[in-house]
Amino acid sequence: TDQVPRLSLLAQDGTLIDPYGGQNDLDDRKLRHVSDAFVEDPIRILRAARFAARFHHLGFKIAEETMQLMLNMVGSGELNDLTPERVWAELVKGLQTDMPRIFIEVLREVGALEALLPELDTLFSVPQHPQQHPEGDVGTHTLLALTAMRRETDDIAKLWAVLCHDLGKGLTPPHQWPEHPKHPELGEALVEKLCERYQLPKRVTNLSRLATRWHERIHLAKNLPAEAKLEVLQSCDAWRQPDRFFNLLAVCRADARGRKGTDQAEYPQAEFWQNWLQSCLDIPVEPLIAHGLSGASLAMAINQARIEILRN
Repeated sequence: TDQVPRLSLLAQDGTLIDPYGGQNDLDDRKLRHVSDAFVEDPIRILRAARFAARFHHLGFKIAEETMQLMLNMVGSGELNDLTPERVWAELVKGLQTDMPRIFIEVLREVGALEALLPELDTLFSVPQHPQQHPEGDVGTHTLLALTAMRRETDDIAKLWAVLCHDLGKGLTPPHQWPEHPKHPELGEALVEKLCERYQLPKRVTNLSRLATRWHERIHLAKNLPAEAKLEVLQSCDAWRQPDRFFNLLAVCRADARGRKGTDQAEYPQAEFWQNWLQSCLDIPVEPLIAHGLSGASLAMAINQARIEILRN
């Protein structure tokens, strides 16, 4: 709903019973902790950030006192006591709000992003080439891409893959800025470690790893030689898992739209890759078998047919 319900408790004489000043906070669009019990469970830091994202469209912001309390809790190291399962459960809910960017920004403002996802937090201090990324640093680009992805879906595998796809840029030595050579290869190992740390589902881990490793090649599309296209399709196991490959293309589209002024841009690369994959899947195998090919010789013949399709 776009209206805030005014929930209150009335005494028999009609007097409003409101010991925490909740009515004023509703009027002022403030999200505020109401007791010292807030500090008893540090998971409430993530929940507060999630509520800020959930109710952002209504103008709600976290009260300064609550933000300061969250900052103090992070500073005292209380987030270290949280189990990976609890953190992941809140990350999922926060990223699935309509404004996941706000969720991440609040966590970053109170230091929780650095504590929980340092690989992501560091991206906000990493510059990019201004012609390719007029929006600025890698972190800003990532949040724009996340916003673009959330407009399409609340699938946590796709959202997390977008969040992770450029983590490798955080490993670039400063003397190479604003270029980021080999960041897909470097990022793949980093993403695997991050997903292992939070014990993520295999579906989430695999899509994130593939998006990190192959997003640059998928963007290049028609500029790639046939052999490079084939390597992408084979490495993504697109023959056996086409649906996952289509999800990867969606992540790459969000990445491409995560730039200033391109949030609704067309992404013809997705159609190119879909058509190439389908053409490769349509290669008739029976005639090759009829000619006596089998095993390694059959696989070689199929690969050669795929290269011809991708070349032409």
